[in-house]
Amino acid sequence: MKVHTTNYRDTFIEIPQNSPITTAGIPPERKQKTIARKQYELLINQPYQLTSDEVLYTTTAFHKGISKEEFFSKGQPCFRASPLVKQYGWGVHFNHEEKMAIYPMESEEYQRFKQDSSLKHIQSMRQKR
Repeated sequence: MKVHTTNYRDTFIEIPQNSPITTAGIPPERKQKTIARKQYELLINQPYQLTSDEVLYTTTAFHKGISKEEFFSKGQPCFRASPLVKQYGWGVHFNHEEKMAIYPMESEEYQRFKQDSSLKHIQSMRQKR
């Protein structure tokens, strides 16, 4: 069985070019946590501790009892499609070990990563018009 991955190395995912937001927002707390809120909580509390595969599996498939092998046997949307990036204004940096951290779009760190030519730069999926 072929296993697909969503991990990146030395990469920065930027918010969509057509995004209307000007500052990053925190996904709202709800009785039933959204995927965005689950991803936010994992990444804000554990920067550079998890890979994209680990975050996506934990927030979308683990609670459904789906095995990692089954989950990753089909291609999964990467963090370019994450609501954290598309809707809430968080950039995602992946280090050389494929571990990730999030940065609000208005932060100095976001701007530094955005200008860093040693990183691969990827635009988030565009907002729907």
